Amino acid sequence: MHLVTIITDIRVPAEAFPLGRILQTYPEVELELERLIPTDEAVMPLFWVMSEHERSVKETLRTDPLVEQIDQLTHASDRVLYAVSWSPDVDALVTILLDLEIDVMRAEGTAEFWEFRLQFMNRETLTQFRHRCADEAIELDLLGLYNPMMPAEKGPLSSEQYDVLAMAYGNGYWDVPRRITQNELAELIGISETTISKRLRTAIRRLVEKHVYGPAGEPF
Repeated sequence: MHLVTIITDIRVPAEAFPLGRILQTYPEVELELERLIPTDEAVMPLFWVMSEHERSVKETLRTDPLVEQIDQLTHASDRVLYAVSWSPDVDALVTILLDLEIDVMRAEGTAEFWEFRLQFMNRETLTQFRHRCADEAIELDLLGLYNPMMPAEKGPLSSEQYDVLAMAYGNGYWDVPRRITQNELAELIGISETTISKRLRTAIRRLVEKHVYGPAGEPF
C-alpha cells in the first residue's frame, strides 16, 4: 500500500449530507463543520452557525429524526458552536468518512451544496472512497487534488501536470505489466480520459525539453 497522503477538495449536493438537508428550510444560512466525532453510540458533529440564524437552526435540529441531542458549546462574537449527537442511522456519506478514517479538514455548506477538504492517508483509500460514494449514488465533484509533500518548486510543470504524473507513478501506470489503465487513472482523479491524456503528454514533453534537450534544443 502506498503511504502517500492525498488532500482533496470535493463538492456534494446538500441532500447528501445531514446538515445540508437541515438547511433546506433556510437557504440563506451557512454552516461550518468543525469536526466529526465518532462515539460508541452515535456520531457527533461540531459546527459553527452565525448568531443571527442560531434560533432557526436550533429549532430545525430539534425536530430532525437523526438528532438525538444538541448542545451549545461556546458563543463567539458573531457565531455559535454546537455539538449534535446523530443516531447510528446517519446517512451514507458520514458512514463512509468514518469507516475509511478520512480526516475532514474543513467543510462548509449551504442549502445547495457542501464543500469538503478531505485528507486520505493513501491513494487506495481515495479510490475506495470514490467507489463507495458511487455505490451509494452520491454525486461527487472533485474541485482539487493536492499532495502536501509536493515541493514548492515544480520546475516546468503546472500543479495539474505534477499531480497527474505523481498519481500515475504511484498507481503503477508505468509498471510492467501496467497496474492501472489511463481510463482508471482518469476516474481516480476525477477528470476525463481526454484531459488526462493531454496532461500526461504535455508533462512528459516539458520534462524531456528541460532535462534531455536543454535550452539549446539539443540533447545534453
